[in-house]
Formats: sequence, structure tokens, C-alpha cells
Amino acid sequence: MKRLLSLAVIAALLALPAGASAEPSALDRAAAETLFQDAMKLMAAQDYTTACPKLEESQRVDPGMAKQFRLAECYEATGRTASAWANFVDVADAAIFAGKEDREKVARERAANLTPKLSHATIVITTPDLAGLEVRRGDTKIGKAQWGSATPVDPGTYSVTASAPGKTTWTGDLTVGADAASVSLTVPALEDVPNEVAPATTQSSDEAVLAKVRAESERIEKERAEELSRVQAKSTRTLGVVFAVLGGATAITGGVLAGVAKANYDSAGANCQGNLCNQSGYDTTTNARNLANTGTVFILVGSGLAAVGLAFVIFTPSKSPARARAGLGPRGFLLEGSF
Repeated sequence: MKRLLSLAVIAALLALPAGASAEPSALDRAAAETLFQDAMKLMAAQDYTTACPKLEESQRVDPGMAKQFRLAECYEATGRTASAWANFVDVADAAIFAGKEDREKVARERAANLTPKLSHATIVITTPDLAGLEVRRGDTKIGKAQWGSATPVDPGTYSVTASAPGKTTWTGDLTVGADAASVSLTVPALEDVPNEVAPATTQSSDEAVLAKVRAESERIEKERAEELSRVQAKSTRTLGVVFAVLGGATAITGGVLAGVAKANYDSAGANCQGNLCNQSGYDTTTNARNLANTGTVFILVGSGLAAVGLAFVIFTPSKSPARARAGLGPRGFLLEGSF
């Protein structure tokens, strides 16, 4: 009873492809059947090398005993005795559960015929207790239970790798012959990874480079800010000079207008007696007053502009301090200095 239950489990596992969670769709079954028929034609033509991959894919997509049996035959024809033997055994076990005694008998006989031809390989581990040790034969991970045991393998050459944290990965070749060959490969003690402190040294070097880059960036940024400050200061001083010159010119114009107004007012004296003036005197004095008022406005505005301009020049920071002098000279308003 226990044996039947075990076989039921095996058959259930064989009935599903690896990682499958549902029955294959109609399209999957159609693809699997097409691959199977193509493989049968290729096997009839003895092109087993091309037929085997098609049978593998057909069995993966839509598993079945017939496909697995033909796949075992294909493996046997290409010399993959261990793979053929394992598949014949699986078919025989599944056939018992399915109640197909004839197929079970044939599969057992085919497996039995291959048993004397099986080649075996033994992988001996020198340090089996090494923490995190992982051994692979090609793409297949070799579990710890298999270490030191002779297990059936297909004839051929395999790359065996052994790796563990903090250790240098070891690689060796395992060549297995046909017709019941028996070979062994010893994995030596793995060496420590050299220069364990190298990452820290590299990190320190990287940090030093980053520090230099940051310092250079800060220097460039500081120079850029200083240059911008100089440009702004120069622009401010230039604007101050313009204001001072414009203000001085305006004030001078106001002074000229005031002088002309005074002269006109004085010339109206002949047409006036006290506060009484004829029409000509009245017009002359009125124009003189208007001209004097305009001159006063020009003087005030010009003085204000000149004061603002001088403030810009004097109080704007500079590498070389600004020097300015303003006043009235023989020819009018005077402004001179260095900025």
C-alpha cells in the first residue's frame, strides 16, 4: 500500500512540468504534439541530436508517459545513458500507478539493460564542513548528500566549480567516459580571497579623490562668486559715475539758467519804477522768475543725482578704494576721481 502511494506521488509529479500550476492550454498541447511528431520523424531518420531537444520541450509543455519513453530512447541513442536510465525508471513507476503493466515491464527492461553501461562520477570534497560551500557540476548544483558518492552521469566533460564566502572559487574539469566508466575528482581546500583589505583601501582612495573634487569645486565656486561680486561692484561704481556726471551737468545747467534769469531781471529795471512796470518790464521780470525757478529745480535735481552717484562710487566695496572730489571750478561744476 505504501509503495502504491509513493508511486502515486511520483506519477503526479511527472504529470506536471517544473513550476507549472495549471493544466496546459489547448495551444500548449497543440505545440507539444507538433514537437512530438517532428521528433518522431527525426528519430526515424536517426537524427537524434535534433530530435532530443524537441522531445524535451514537448515533455516540458505537456508531460506524458509516451513522450518521456521516447525521450529516454533518444537519450540512449545519443549516448546519454544516465539520463535515459532515469527516464525509463520514471516511466516504469508511473506506468504501475496508471495500471499499464505492459509499459511498466518494457520500461523496466530497458532500464535494466542500461544499468551495466552506466558511468559513475564521484566528487570528493576535502573540506566538507566549510561554511557556505557550494559545488556545481556544470549548471547542476551537487547537494552535500552526493559528495563522496558515486552517482550515474552521462559520458562527457563537465566543469566542476566550488565556491564559498571569503574564498577563491575553484574550477576543475571532470571527464567521464562511456561503458561503465568510473571517475573521481577531488575538490581541494579553497584558498582565502587575497587582499581582503583592498576594498577598504579602495574606499579610502575614493574618499580622498572625492574630497579633492569637493575642494576644487568649492574653490571654483568661491572664485566665481568673487568675480561676480567684482563685476557687480564695478557696474555699481560705473552707474554712480554716470549719475554724478549727469547730476553735475544738470546742476551746472541750473546755475546757467539762474545766471541768465538774474541778468534778464536786472535788464528790466529801465522799464520799471519801484513795483510798477510797463508791459515790456512786466514780461521781462515774469520770464526771469520762471527761468530762475527752472534753474533752481535743475540745481536741486542735479545735486541729488550727483550725491547719489558719489554715494555709489564711495560706498561700493572695491579692491582699490575709490577716490572722488567734486566742487565748483573756474569753468563750473568739477568732478574728478579714480574708481
